[in-house]
Amino acid sequence: KYNAGTWTNTGGGDGGECVVDWNNPNTVYTIQNGYLYKTTDAGVTWAWVFPPSGAAGSALYPPVEMDETNSNVLYMPWAVSPGVLKLFQYNASANTWAPINQTTPINIAAIGTSYSNPSVVYFGCALPTWNGPLVGRFFRKEPNGTVVDRTPGLTSCLYATLSDIAVDPANDQHVLVSFQGVGWSANGKTQWRVASTTDAGLTWTDVTGSLPDLSVNCLTWQKGSDVVYAGTDVGVYAWDGGLNDWVPFKNGMPDAISPWLEVNYTSNKLRAATSGR
Repeated sequence: KYNAGTWTNTGGGDGGECVVDWNNPNTVYTIQNGYLYKTTDAGVTWAWVFPPSGAAGSALYPPVEMDETNSNVLYMPWAVSPGVLKLFQYNASANTWAPINQTTPINIAAIGTSYSNPSVVYFGCALPTWNGPLVGRFFRKEPNGTVVDRTPGLTSCLYATLSDIAVDPANDQHVLVSFQGVGWSANGKTQWRVASTTDAGLTWTDVTGSLPDLSVNCLTWQKGSDVVYAGTDVGVYAWDGGLNDWVPFKNGMPDAISPWLEVNYTSNKLRAATSGR
């Protein structure tokens, strides 16, 4: 925890994602060894959040996303049997879990929530081979609760690992997804770094633009604008709507791996976590 210029250790090792309640910063969720923990006193004490009934654990570092309009709601995947996962919705007020989808026989790597339409959720799976049998998958949960497969339009993304999902805060049908892994060409198709859809995933467009041919690890869409930030293996880039392309956004920042980005709307600053520097 960082406070007034000082870092304090509030947890143990093998930690994964950390999610701060945007409505109450004393409430924080974190992953430890694949399980979810919660503090309501800014890290003084932590409590284990019991997994869904019948869950057989999760990945070591699963994604966790908080609802954009209700900070009592989180989304996280759990294994219901070895190698078979479901995405669950957690309601902190009732301390209950509810499944979002049927079983998915691969690792859920990214979750995207919608600010304009909280009943819509996107999630994607890692370890794809996008040509031939589609091992990777990308899904959308519709407002009526139906989960639809939006994978077919992403078959131009060969052998890439889906790393993050950013939903336009003003339009739940406008979505960007990023991919890790060094790009290459095969069967006449070129690896995409970032893909865009404006029709909820029915069709996709390559918006890699001037991004370097390296992993794009995360995406963050700034509310109230068309600005999207991309954390890459060589720092941060920003989408410039006027240029219709990505531009470096890392003045004074080392060319370090950037796996997490968050916009602090109070201070109007972009916070970047780095690795390797």
